[in-house]
Amino acid sequence: MSSLNFFSLILGFGASFGLLWIILSTPSAQRLQWLLAAWVALLGALIGSRIGFVLEHLPYFSLHTVEMPQFWLGGLTWEGALAGGVLCLPLIARLWQWPFTLVLDRLSRLILPLSTAGWLGCWWTGLAYGKPLDGQFWWGLPFRDETGLVSLRTPVQPLAILSLTVFLGVAALWLNSTERPGLRGALTCFIFSADMLLFSFLRADPSPTWLGLRIETWLAMVYTLSGLLGTITFFLKNRKTPLFRRFLRAKKTRK
Repeated sequence: MSSLNFFSLILGFGASFGLLWIILSTPSAQRLQWLLAAWVALLGALIGSRIGFVLEHLPYFSLHTVEMPQFWLGGLTWEGALAGGVLCLPLIARLWQWPFTLVLDRLSRLILPLSTAGWLGCWWTGLAYGKPLDGQFWWGLPFRDETGLVSLRTPVQPLAILSLTVFLGVAALWLNSTERPGLRGALTCFIFSADMLLFSFLRADPSPTWLGLRIETWLAMVYTLSGLLGTITFFLKNRKTPLFRRFLRAKKTRK
């Protein structure tokens, strides 16, 4: 099996797990509707991911325009996928007459399985690898790049998988007991973007840059700030929930 086919298989497993998670969190009478909505979001993410890659490598694709839509040849970006998926949410809310915050919260469950699957696929295929290290760094591990060369590197892919699983997993468990519409989706996007921002500084694979930083680093900054503002907005907007009232009562009691 080629590296590209294996990456697609891993990403497919991640998408399938995300769809299953959405189905299990949805009332049985609405599962088909939410499954279709999730497929729309995934399609938007795929289109956005390919557009992002084409824009980042526009000099090449301006000479090979026929390859622009051929995503099966390889070439996707997480920043384009996130933008494409999020831009589909208002459309989904309008088509099914659902509150936007409900769509944001429920479909944000796709992010954890898709992101971890993407990092796992990069690990296996030698993509998104870390910076090379010398022998004095005990925490370095042997990783191969896209050429097949194995060297001691910063373990970017496994660390990213671990951090996303821990932080997004803990956030999901905490948010299951809250009643703040929109907070789950905004916080999930914030954690994911902040995580991708951090690891963008540790990567050594070739990537277009602007002012000395990777394009994805700049976009991750924008996404992280947007996620933070969204998290604060939805938290304050729902500050009168029972959980927040209990917090205020406990604070007054301590005084």
